[in-house]
Amino acid sequence: MMKPIHVVCALILLLFCCCAEEKKELPKKKIKKESVTPQKSDRYSKWDALTPDQRSVIRKWFDYYNDSTDDDSKMREWYDLKYSLSPEEHDAEMELNVMYYNVGNLHISESKFRKRLKEIFGYENVADMDDLYLWKRLSRNTVIVELPDDTDRYFYLSQSSRAVIDLRKMHISFSNYDDLLSYKYESDSVITNDTARFYESDLFYHRNNYLFNESASSCALLLVCDKYFMYHLVMAFGYDGDRMLNRSFLWDYMQGLPNLFDWPFSVVYFYPDGKHKIRHGLLNAVTELSSSGNSFFYLWAEEELERYVDDNQETGNRKNSHKADCFVSSYVTRLDSFISTLSFEERCEVIAHIANTIYPVFLENLDGNCEYIDFWLHSCNINVPTSFWNAINKEHNLLSEIERNNCYGLPHLQELLTVIRSDPRFYDEEGNLAPWSFELSSK
Repeated sequence: MMKPIHVVCALILLLFCCCAEEKKELPKKKIKKESVTPQKSDRYSKWDALTPDQRSVIRKWFDYYNDSTDDDSKMREWYDLKYSLSPEEHDAEMELNVMYYNVGNLHISESKFRKRLKEIFGYENVADMDDLYLWKRLSRNTVIVELPDDTDRYFYLSQSSRAVIDLRKMHISFSNYDDLLSYKYESDSVITNDTARFYESDLFYHRNNYLFNESASSCALLLVCDKYFMYHLVMAFGYDGDRMLNRSFLWDYMQGLPNLFDWPFSVVYFYPDGKHKIRHGLLNAVTELSSSGNSFFYLWAEEELERYVDDNQETGNRKNSHKADCFVSSYVTRLDSFISTLSFEERCEVIAHIANTIYPVFLENLDGNCEYIDFWLHSCNINVPTSFWNAINKEHNLLSEIERNNCYGLPHLQELLTVIRSDPRFYDEEGNLAPWSFELSSK
């Protein structure tokens, strides 16, 4: 018979064995392993994000840079490549540069782009632009617009990218010419002129911000840094919708800066198809800038008025022909030929608008500056601007045409004609209005 102590020991041993067996039979806990998918490098991701046409453009430039032909042949190949891309590839090249210069951050909508394209260039679509404006038409969306100085002044204009880019900066290069994925753009260079120092990327940003967002701050910057581009919006394309630009343009023109004014211009702008518009913005600037101490702007407007009196162009282009080279000369000839083809009725309307502009300026400065008056007319107490007096004396039907159109609704011109009509000295013996018959002895 087992002693009690032995019984207790046996029970403890049995319990221990049961626990050990139970622990052995517990299922093993499964450890979940996370799968790791290899990720593409940022360089490959950047490449995959490009469109097929964008990748094609980069590859073609990569092949060009790795071509081992001599320099002369390479230059020919550069030209062939630059202008033998497909229309879609030209658009893609523009897109790549627009991405680099962050023009997309300006958030230019299609409707805003078309509106400003119409205001500045006269067309709602790039595809409709006249070839006389262009150096090359690359696609329906992308063109190279011509400026008269040299190829460095040309610029890309793209409707699909809704941007302009300078010809010099349309460029794709590589940090490693053995690695296609190392494509990049030229480093941002600094431009210095007589008055400012700025980065080219800023220049392109502000061009687009002004052209398509109508930014006044960008306008002010460009009138310091990029006057040539800004002034050719007025001369080459007829834009006159910006007061700040018009005032700066006329001011510098009167200072005689021929390096900026190498394209003839007039108060009337002629589109390549022969249509025309009167640039009221420039006329308003004449009114604002004229003063008793500065009659240059007024005298320019008077010269413009006489320019449209008849079609033989007696006044010519004394101020506008700053350069004698063939390029500018051809545009002077073209401008004069357009002016000479205006009908009598069209010339009368131009004269009417100029007269309406200068008459209040004339009255305001009648006693303050002798350059505003003609001494003979002044001695006869005839308060009529000299150019308008000369016009009605040269073209007798001018007054009747203006009256027939009720002075085109122009208030200052109506006031001027009232002054002429109310002067009994300006009527002939039959009672007809005839100021050209007035003689000094009759005063």
